[in-house]
Amino acid sequence: MSLVYITTHGESIYDCAEKEPEKVLKPAKYVSIHRKRLKSETKAILSSHKTMGYSETPLKSPCEFLRKNSGVKYFKIPAHICEEEKPPLPPVPKRYEQGKFKREPKDFKTMNIQTARESTPKKPIQKLVSTRDGLTYMLYGSGLTPYYICSEKYGKVPRYLNAMKRCLNECYKEKVETKHMPEESLPKGIRALSSNEIREIILGLKKNWMDLTQKFNALPVFIDTVPKQKRKHKMEHKLREIEQDILLLEKNPVIYVCEDI
Repeated sequence: MSLVYITTHGESIYDCAEKEPEKVLKPAKYVSIHRKRLKSETKAILSSHKTMGYSETPLKSPCEFLRKNSGVKYFKIPAHICEEEKPPLPPVPKRYEQGKFKREPKDFKTMNIQTARESTPKKPIQKLVSTRDGLTYMLYGSGLTPYYICSEKYGKVPRYLNAMKRCLNECYKEKVETKHMPEESLPKGIRALSSNEIREIILGLKKNWMDLTQKFNALPVFIDTVPKQKRKHKMEHKLREIEQDILLLEKNPVIYVCEDI
């Protein structure tokens, strides 16, 4: 076994400590030459909207999601209005002046008795029991009691309808008078039918309609052949034409006819 004796010590703790890393210098950041001008312009635009706001409210597109509390908010500044001055209240009477303002005593018992005599008794609410368990319904409005028949207005035409009919008749008369032309101004071969002639034509059309309806009602129940079907359609067409002619004559009192020359 051999021993090694170290007589010289050249090592040191300070030599083992980590050295600070060298600083790497980064290149200068790019700055545009228009930066100052752009900054001043944006600042001027933003400051112009501080008091009055935008001339037109900028709206979001429909594609953007509308979040909560993201809309335009308006705040109303309450305008202070002074209240009108009220007249001052009269002063409180003194103790020695209280006799002047004495109230007349009221007998509340007699007043209550009088109001109870004069007042009408309250009618009980009429109800309808529908089940054995006691399920009730209001009798009024159920349709089981003759409510509208007992009223005074039942079966009478309202006033506004009479007024409307009167107004329509007056307008119709004015319209007929304006449409009616004098016989002198009519061209040759054209004349206006009189009221008697129109009435006779309407009566004749109604008589034809009655005769045709009797024949139509006399048709067989089973219309299973082609001739029967054609006859039925023909009679229906004639009835429809007669009804249209009657309606035309009744609605137009002034009718002009072209006579054969």
